[in-house]
Amino acid sequence: MRPAFAHASGPLVLLALAAGAPTAAGQWTVQGTGVLSVMRHRVDAGYGVEPSSGVLAGPEVAASLRDRLTVRLWTRSGSFHADGPGAIDRDVAEAGLQVDVAALRWLTVQAGTTRRTYLTVLARQPWTTVALGAEAHLPFTETGVTGIVRGAILPGVSVNGLGHPDLAIAVASGMEYRRGRASAAVLYSLERYRFAPSATATVERREQLAGLVVSVGWSLKR
Repeated sequence: MRPAFAHASGPLVLLALAAGAPTAAGQWTVQGTGVLSVMRHRVDAGYGVEPSSGVLAGPEVAASLRDRLTVRLWTRSGSFHADGPGAIDRDVAEAGLQVDVAALRWLTVQAGTTRRTYLTVLARQPWTTVALGAEAHLPFTETGVTGIVRGAILPGVSVNGLGHPDLAIAVASGMEYRRGRASAAVLYSLERYRFAPSATATVERREQLAGLVVSVGWSLKR
């Protein structure tokens, strides 16, 4: 699984380096963000829904070039606790890389890759995903409040023991407030996957990860 993550992230790193190479100091903005996510995880492998919930937290660092290109790196970890019969506790850890390119003043095109691992008493299940999507910013007022709507398809999903999903999407919506160098955002995030029956899994599997994501950031200019 590790080579798949490296192959997916390689083009994104090269794109960011190529875009930033000819620029001079004073054109970059670096932002550090703390992210807290209260999530609910649901799995239905043909034997009923197995729900669990918990908190993920971690840092994110973003470097932006003239507000036109942004490279993001993040890591998050936490634990989900069983919420129903048949569900089991699981530890969760993830790391990700994303490149944002401003297509319009209010629209950003995004490409990224995430490596996530679920660890239970039964098994360790790593996920590698590649996402392509866009994010719209809709100003509500002149005081720094902006609405955010985000959507992505995940054309590359690799999971141990499962085939390629016939449905893999990620969406989010919420609000962001910026004042000076500080920012804060609240988003509702949803990921949904559907895996058709295969040689290794004889029944359809549906999986969903959804919840509230709260972030607070501070930016510095070079």
